[in-house]
Amino acid sequence: MQQPLHIAVDSLVAAAVPDLASLPPADDLRLEVFNAFESPTAIADNLKSFKPDVILVDSVWLVLAALLESLAKVSGLSKTRRVVGAKVVDDVLKIQAAHRGMVDVVNLNNPAPQVLEHLKNVHNGESTLANDELWKRVPRPTAFSDITATPQDATDLAILELICIGYRDQDIAEALHYSVQSVKNRLGIMMKRSGLANRTQLAWQFTNQLLIARMVEQMEYAKNRGSEPAQG
Repeated sequence: MQQPLHIAVDSLVAAAVPDLASLPPADDLRLEVFNAFESPTAIADNLKSFKPDVILVDSVWLVLAALLESLAKVSGLSKTRRVVGAKVVDDVLKIQAAHRGMVDVVNLNNPAPQVLEHLKNVHNGESTLANDELWKRVPRPTAFSDITATPQDATDLAILELICIGYRDQDIAEALHYSVQSVKNRLGIMMKRSGLANRTQLAWQFTNQLLIARMVEQMEYAKNRGSEPAQG
């Protein structure tokens, strides 16, 4: 008997396309909605239990792409196809989706059966953007993964922070009392370790992931505090 296709949809997408979660059950399909506002641990547990073949998330996850990658990894779903859904599919969205590890983009203005058919095609290795020239030109990281460990010391961190506020190599060298070549060498090593193509990608993704790491810490702290017995 053919194994059913498992599709995990976040609660934001389910709210945007309410008919999707209420489609009649089928032997060849299982669809489960996970709460996008739960703690990362809870989301990872849900994904690990459900073992989806395709994950459809709202475009807000483009900002949290590193978190989604981490959740898939800890859930044993590194090869699961991730798709982003949005009410407006424009070139900027395509670029963001391609660069941040998504395999396709779904228009959430389409009826639920059409969205579902799109996801089935994705599972079969088909992409609506496969022949899109813009999609093919987007520079993708060779390894879309956690790069928070990329900087090796305080100097690397300082270089990244200065890039984020617009400093050029010459400015960074003067601020840190390094040679311009030393700054370039350090940047080159960090880009090689991270698999990213340029300093803009490196600075953006590093900053983004630091914010996500802090957010995860706060969410887990709040969860643990909520599970503590009340003091009486």
